[in-house]
Formats: sequence, structure tokens, C-alpha cells
Amino acid sequence: MFTFPVGYMRSNSGGGFVQTGSATGGTVTDSGGYRIHEITSSTDFVVTGTLLQVEFDRIGSGAGGGGVGGGGGGGGGGAGEFFTSVGSSESFSAGTYPLVIGAGGAAGPIGAGGNGGSPGNATSFNGGSSVGGGFGSSAGNETGGDGASGGGGGNRGDGGAGTAGNDGGNAENLGGNKGGGGGGFGTVGANADAANAGNGGAGTVSEIDGNNYCGGGGGGASGSVSGVAGTGAAGGGNGAKSGTGSNATENTGSGGGGGGGSGSDEGGGNGGSGKVIIRYPI
Repeated sequence: MFTFPVGYMRSNSGGGFVQTGSATGGTVTDSGGYRIHEITSSTDFVVTGTLLQVEFDRIGSGAGGGGVGGGGGGGGGGAGEFFTSVGSSESFSAGTYPLVIGAGGAAGPIGAGGNGGSPGNATSFNGGSSVGGGFGSSAGNETGGDGASGGGGGNRGDGGAGTAGNDGGNAENLGGNKGGGGGGFGTVGANADAANAGNGGAGTVSEIDGNNYCGGGGGGASGSVSGVAGTGAAGGGNGAKSGTGSNATENTGSGGGGGGGSGSDEGGGNGGSGKVIIRYPI
């Protein structure tokens, strides 16, 4: 005997899906038979009735890229954790569901000896958290930070470990002039070599909105040597050659770019903040 799925009902007009609840929170759009809530700052997701077949993405924030003092290249910031429940929907009963959106990790500041960036921060929703990325390293803090994806190494340092995503890339180990790329949620950050700083690791594409999230920041490069700085992925900041690393795009969960010095102190770029994306059929 055929049984109609939850949320469906018979009707004289032929039947079809009937969503029994509604919700507020974030920016709301309708597309492809779904209602989508994009939430970019901490708030409440408020459900009235029973909301059926809910799926969501939860994105932790990216870390800051490393700064440098006088010379060398800072590592790119690591990406935050990308969690998705797509393919495993659930019902939300009436009530208030708090969301905390993780702020992006701060850039490694300008200063003597260089400074590593700050780690990313967790985004929480529906009883779980997506952790932030590991900080990009610098001349004064050589090993990249561990995080959802690891930060890139600076000044001959190794990249940090990815606890949910991928590791950061290692710095160039000859003169310490080029930083490694931050790890992305899709792939590891690239190692720097004698020619180039490391590119940030690739992100991952959301099945809900089709956008690319959680890429690593590019490593920075000294302006006194040949080669180029690394490129960030999925909204991650680009590394700089003899300058300040660029910031990651907000609400991408991607890492900031590493700074590059040439006799001057330079900072890294800020990591991108997190996000939650919720959809359900209408």
C-alpha cells in the first residue's frame, strides 16, 4: 500500500506538498520550490507550527593571515568548518533557535618580528558548532595554527593541522621569504617553494545556494626576492608581495591573506566571518 511522505496530503486537485509551519530570521528568498534563509549575523531562527524537511549549512569563520616584521612572508589563514545537513532533513517544532555567527579571525598585526593572525571563531546552530580556521603564521610565530583547516606556515615553518578540513601549506624553507597557503575545506593549502608563495586550499560549494565557501588564504612573499604571492580561494584573501595581505570576503568562512615584507613591517588580512543557510520546501 502506498503511503504519502510526511508533509504531503491528498486533495481533490491531485495532492502535493503542504508545509505546515513557517519561520523568520535572516534574509529570506524563494527559489526552486524552497524558502531559503541566509543568516549572516547572530540572531534567532523562530519557527511557528512544525517546519518540515529542513536542511542547513553551518559555516565557521576563517582565520587571519600572518603579518611580518621587516621581511619574509606570512602564512595564509585557514578556512572554517563547513557542515551541511543536505540529504538528511529534519523537522523543527515551534520555538526559538538561537544562532551565533563566528566573527572572522583578526589579521596578524604589524610589529617587530611579525605576528601570527588570530584563529577563526565557531558558528553554532541547532545544537552543534562549526569551528573556525587556524591562524596564518609569521616570522615571529613560525608554525601555522591548527583549526578546522590549518593556517599556512611562515618563515620556514610548517602549516597547521586541519581538524575538520585540511592542513595548511608549509613555508619556503630556504630563506623564509614566502609563506604557505592556508588550508581550505576542499583541499590542503599549497606549500611555498623557491619560486612562489603557497595558494590557499580550495573551498566547497553549497548545494543550497550554489556559492563557494571556506577557502584558504594565500601566503605572502618578500618583495626583495623573485616570485609571486599566493592567491586565496573561495573568497579567501590574497597574499601580498611587499605589502599587507588582503581581507577575506565576509560571510565566506575563508582565510585572510599573509603579509609580505621587504625591510618593512606588514600585516596580514582578516578572515571571513561565518554564515548559516537554511532551506525547506514550500
